[in-house]
Amino acid sequence: MMHCFYHVVTLLVLGSSFLSVQQEPAVYFEKGMEHLKNRSLDSALYYFNKTIDADSTFHQAYFRRAALKGKLFTVESAIEDLSKAIEIQPSPLYFNNRGINRAILGQYDEAVADYDKAIQLDATYAQAHLNKGASQYYLGNYEQACTSYYRAYELGFEMAKPFLAEECGYKLD
Repeated sequence: MMHCFYHVVTLLVLGSSFLSVQQEPAVYFEKGMEHLKNRSLDSALYYFNKTIDADSTFHQAYFRRAALKGKLFTVESAIEDLSKAIEIQPSPLYFNNRGINRAILGQYDEAVADYDKAIQLDATYAQAHLNKGASQYYLGNYEQACTSYYRAYELGFEMAKPFLAEECGYKLD
């Protein structure tokens, strides 16, 4: 009887140590967000990596890690993470941010395609309209750029005003 008791205690002790090592991905993600809030970028990156290791479908972790990679490493690695987040959960925000990163690299056609996808998912996403206009402007598509800027303005995005005034010659209030 005593021998059986030791096995049960051993299993309980071993079982609890296994449970304490394996944390939920959401716990890692929250720790990453906390470190990000405190501007401890390396620690935030560590926890976003742990989140993805624990759950490779945790699209928010790819999104946050992409933002950090864009600051700490390369824009290309940020695009890879944003592409993975999009693969898991297509989101206007993810498409818009991948477009921004592509525009940084001078990949304006690809950026416009990403902004179009963001707008397709949310036609009221004013930031995507503005960003699309900027990429269209760099491509030399000035009329299309002004149309995109104006749409952002119509949606209430005040940041579109200087673009409309300077690049399109619009006179706004």
